[in-house]
Amino acid sequence: MNCTLPLEPLTVTKTGAGSYDRDINWTIEKTANPTSLNLDDDETGDVDYAIEVVKTTWYRNITVTGSIFIQNTNDIAITVSSPDDELSRCPGWYGQPENHDGRLRDPI
Repeated sequence: MNCTLPLEPLTVTKTGAGSYDRDINWTIEKTANPTSLNLDDDETGDVDYAIEVVKTTWYRNITVTGSIFIQNTNDIAITVSSPDDELSRCPGWYGQPENHDGRLRDPI
């Protein structure tokens, strides 16, 4: 057996694909002042109004699947115990747990 030191590092590559379900809820509220007009023939009236639109997005069933590939190019066997990976939040993600139901709410 030929054993050359130092050993070459293992080559590690991984694949990953994500999926999720997204629910979008819109609420639209219109207010007016005054709420009614009594106009005679050829009379006009002004009404001030405002419209508020709120979008709420919920993410659920968030999953990531993939594989980790490890290659040993050394002349000796190397034991790898329990390879794992860790998910981290992406920059710019503002989702946060809401109502303890497993969904994430995006306040954008």
